[in-house]
Amino acid sequence: MKENKTNTLILSVIILAIITPLAFIGGIIFGDSLQPDFRLTADSLSSWVASIATVSIAILTFFLAKETWYLRAAQNEQLDQLRLDAIRPSVDFYFVTSKLSMQFIELEIKNNGKGIAQNINFRFLDPKTREIVKENEIIRKIKNLGAIKTGIASLGVEQIYNSFLFSFPDMIVKMGERETFSTKFIVQILFTDVNGHNYKNEVTIDTSEYEGVVEIGNGDPMHRISKDIEKIADWAESLTRNSGNRISVDTYNSEEREKERQKWESIREKRKKQREQQNQNVTSDT
Repeated sequence: MKENKTNTLILSVIILAIITPLAFIGGIIFGDSLQPDFRLTADSLSSWVASIATVSIAILTFFLAKETWYLRAAQNEQLDQLRLDAIRPSVDFYFVTSKLSMQFIELEIKNNGKGIAQNINFRFLDPKTREIVKENEIIRKIKNLGAIKTGIASLGVEQIYNSFLFSFPDMIVKMGERETFSTKFIVQILFTDVNGHNYKNEVTIDTSEYEGVVEIGNGDPMHRISKDIEKIADWAESLTRNSGNRISVDTYNSEEREKERQKWESIREKRKKQREQQNQNVTSDT
């Protein structure tokens, strides 16, 4: 709307600068026709036209210079904003479910901005009164974290602070199911960028979102697979290592290998004779 008003003003000044000399000349011609005794020489007429044209051009130049100055100021403001956006951090505060199970809640603080966040501090407010929220077991768990107590000195781009907070079964035992799933508060995050500009972000945490949530299966499949692989690795290690934590190796010489071969040959011959005897017995019965 401001740009439209500016364009209208410029157009009006241009039209006025064009019409004014024409109106003046027309007035002189019309007045000359009404008063025959009035005589206007060519020199005086050209002087008046030049004077009016000069004034009109001066007015137009003033408005053009003014708009150019406004345009330059707007460009500088846009450049300053672009430079500020290039280093602007954005710190967020999340509750996320653990990969082990949905009943375990972890805290995640992440910088989603384009610049480094510094001097990060936290305040916990009541959503209704905007005063400091009344503490319960969940809020106390959060405030006991060192990053919340003393703040975070620096958090890089896409950098994450993560920590386990609580499990819902434990909170239900300590607080009761009603209070556990009715905890709601605002986290006010205060931080600065590398140039010292101050920023503020607010996140609402509401545990009622987790009420009635049901998990199918037994946690993250990738986590279960990694645990199974660890078990297989431990079992394989136990087969190759003795109690002294040294690899057990059985060695044989040529004579022992020959005895072992003869032993297995005799076992195979014995099993072969047993199968032939069984086949003869079956044939005789038929």
